[in-house]
Amino acid sequence: MSDNVKDELFKAIRLKDKNALKHLLENKRIHPDVRHERDLTPAIVFAVKFKNRYALVALLKDGANPNAIDKDGMTALLYASDIGNLHYLQILERFDVDFKTSDKKGATALMLSAQWGHEKCVQFLLNKSLKIDARDIKGQTALMYAAKQGKTTCVQHLLNVGADKNVVCEKGYTALMHALQNSEFQSAKLLLAKGADVNVVGHNGKTALTLAFQNCLGDFALVENILSQGADLNLSVFDQEHLHEIIARGERKVVRYMILNGCPPRDRKCSETCFKFNHHGTVISPLSVALLSGHDDIARYLLINNFLTIYDILHLSRDPDIRTKLQGDRFVSSLDVLDHLPLYAPFSLYTLCFVKLCNMLNIGAPPGPNIEREQRLSCWRLPRAIQTELLFHGKFSRICTSTWANISLDKHQTVEACECFDCDKESSNFKGFKVV
Repeated sequence: MSDNVKDELFKAIRLKDKNALKHLLENKRIHPDVRHERDLTPAIVFAVKFKNRYALVALLKDGANPNAIDKDGMTALLYASDIGNLHYLQILERFDVDFKTSDKKGATALMLSAQWGHEKCVQFLLNKSLKIDARDIKGQTALMYAAKQGKTTCVQHLLNVGADKNVVCEKGYTALMHALQNSEFQSAKLLLAKGADVNVVGHNGKTALTLAFQNCLGDFALVENILSQGADLNLSVFDQEHLHEIIARGERKVVRYMILNGCPPRDRKCSETCFKFNHHGTVISPLSVALLSGHDDIARYLLINNFLTIYDILHLSRDPDIRTKLQGDRFVSSLDVLDHLPLYAPFSLYTLCFVKLCNMLNIGAPPGPNIEREQRLSCWRLPRAIQTELLFHGKFSRICTSTWANISLDKHQTVEACECFDCDKESSNFKGFKVV
C-alpha cells in the first residue's frame, strides 16, 4: 500500500469526499484499519474526529476494527462520547464496539460524555451495563467529571442510577468537593440535596466546608447549607480559621452554625482585606473582631455563651488600641458591650475556669470528629450541664439571630423556644430560642 493511497484516503475523509472514499474501499486499494502516516491515528478514529458519518459507516462495513486506538488510547467510541455525537455511538454499537474501554488516563466514554454535559450520550451509555463508579488513573468517577464541570443534568442522571456520591479520588476528594473546588455551586447544591457526606477530609486537610469558604465569593448561602447538613468544625483547622472573617462580615446565621457545629474560640491575626479595622500587630479573639466590626449583637451572643479566649481574659478590656478604635457613633453599642467586661477586677471564678477548660479541650488537640472531643470531655467527669456549655450546645448558643441585639448579658434572663421560619427549618437539635 503506497503512501499516496493512504494520503488519498485521509484526504477523502477530511473533505467528506464520498466518491473518492467509495472508490478506494471498493477496489480494495486500501485496508480499512490503515493509520495516518504522521500520528498513526486509525482511519475510523480520523472519521469521528472529522465528523464524517459516511466514512465511519463505510470503514466499519469494510471490516475496520471498531476498537482501534490512537497514540493517546482513544477509540472512535471515546471521541464520539467526548464530542457528544449520539448517532456515532449508535452506529458503533451495531458493530460490537467495546463500551468498557478507556484511554491512557483511564477515562471512559461515560466520563467523557458526563464532563461536557452530553445528556443524551450519558443516558445512552447508562443503558449499556457499565460500571457506574469506574475510576480513571486519578481515582475519579463519572460523577466527579460531571460535578466539577457543573453539568447538573448529568449529575442527576448518574445519581438516579446509583452513582456513589461519597467515593473519593486519589487526593481524598468527593464529587461534592470537586464541584466546590471549581465553584460549580449548582452541582454542589444538588449533591447536598441528595445527602452527600460533608465530613470527608481530603489528604490536604480540606473539607467541603473549607472549599465552600474559599470559593463562595462572599455568598455564604452554600456555606450555611453545608453547615446545616452537620459539617463538623473539628475535622479541619482550615474551617475554624474562617470564624473571624464570618464575624467581621456579620453573617450571623453562619456564626451560630459554626459554634453549634464545634468551632472553638481561638485567637488569630486579622490581616485580610475583609477586616475593615487595622489591628494587624497581634492575634485577637472572635469577640474583638465583633466589637471592631461594629457588630455588638454578635459580641453579645459570644459573651452570653462565654465564647472567650485567653486574650479576652487578659487583654481585651484593658487594650488601649481597641478602645481608641471604638470611637464614634458607630461604635457606641460596641463600647457598651466592652464596658461589661471587668476592667480591673478579675472575671468570675466560674468564667476563668470555663475559659481554661475550654482552652484545654480545644487548643492543641489534633483534628478529629466532634465525637472525639465529646469523649475527651466525658472523661473529665464534669456535671452534664457544664459539659453541654463547654460544647456550646446550651440554650444560649441557640438564641435566634434576630434577637441577639436584645441580649442583656444577664444569664438569668428568660429565653423560650423560637418559632420563626429560620429556626423552625433547622434540625431539631438546632431549634432556636428567643430572648423574652
